[in-house]
Amino acid sequence: MGKVSAPLMAAAVVLALVAVSLRPPSPTRELVSTPGGGLSAEVEEVSQAHQRLVHRARVLQRSIRGLTQAVKRQEAQMEGEGGKDSAAHNARELAKDVAGIRREFGRVEKAEAVEKGRVTPAEKPLLARGAKLEAKADEVSKRARLEQNKAEAERAEQREAKKGYSQLVARLSTEQSRLRVAEEKQEKEEDAERKRRVAKEALDKAEAATKRLRSMGSKPKGHVERRHKGPRSGATRHDTHGQG
Repeated sequence: MGKVSAPLMAAAVVLALVAVSLRPPSPTRELVSTPGGGLSAEVEEVSQAHQRLVHRARVLQRSIRGLTQAVKRQEAQMEGEGGKDSAAHNARELAKDVAGIRREFGRVEKAEAVEKGRVTPAEKPLLARGAKLEAKADEVSKRARLEQNKAEAERAEQREAKKGYSQLVARLSTEQSRLRVAEEKQEKEEDAERKRRVAKEALDKAEAATKRLRSMGSKPKGHVERRHKGPRSGATRHDTHGQG
């Protein structure tokens, strides 16, 4: 059992002892030597006060058991996986249980204040025991608040981490968009450069062809005429030889 629930079980045992100590007095104790052998009004009132205190003690005992079970649930939840939110819920429920027990303590104290003048010395420790139990309940309440504050702080830290992660994702998305735009621009520039290079190569080829044509057109005319006159003179000589 955890550190929180151990003192609570001890408190439950104390309450059980209180309940036993507050049992109604026996008939022999209540008998008073009065004419007729009946119960006096004062003893009857004390007996009723005892009954009320016993009832309150039993209510406190049930409340302590409920608080102990709540502590056990919280400990089991904290030992389990992903129990932060549930632990905070259990802490709130635990605080409610403690508040209920404090109310019961208040009722007992009021009853004690009313019956204080008629309570026997053996029954006076009830107030001291109730104060001890209330102190233990305060301790449990403080621990519950600490657990709740811790869970809330962890949730706040998680929210900040998620917020930072979201900002990082948004920044990364923006950078990726810029990178895509830059890549598209670079591809367009490279495509334009490739087209310019192809056009320049075509222009260079055209200029080279033009130069070759010009060089062919600039050869001497006499050389061309001699090439054409040669066969003609041979043909003439051939004709003359045939006539002879």
